[in-house]
Amino acid sequence: MEKKIRKKDRSSKPSPEQSEAGKLKDAGTGSTFLRFTGVGFEMLATIGVGVTAGYYADKYFQLQFPVFLLSLSFISLFGSLYLLYKRLPKE
Repeated sequence: MEKKIRKKDRSSKPSPEQSEAGKLKDAGTGSTFLRFTGVGFEMLATIGVGVTAGYYADKYFQLQFPVFLLSLSFISLFGSLYLLYKRLPKE
């Protein structure tokens, strides 16, 4: 019995497996608009949690000046900006 060796088909047309893999790869990237909308909502939630926690901490400790409100607001703001910076593509 003789084994026949096939030469690889070097046609320019991709095989069905390759074209399906390409479609799946493109579908996973998502839209730029949707990605940055999600980042915006994440920033909004992070800052909102910081402001709310600061408000209730000031209310709990009955402070005259809103120390916790201001400090947690700025911490959450800079934290969300840092996360945004880390997510930006490195081009």
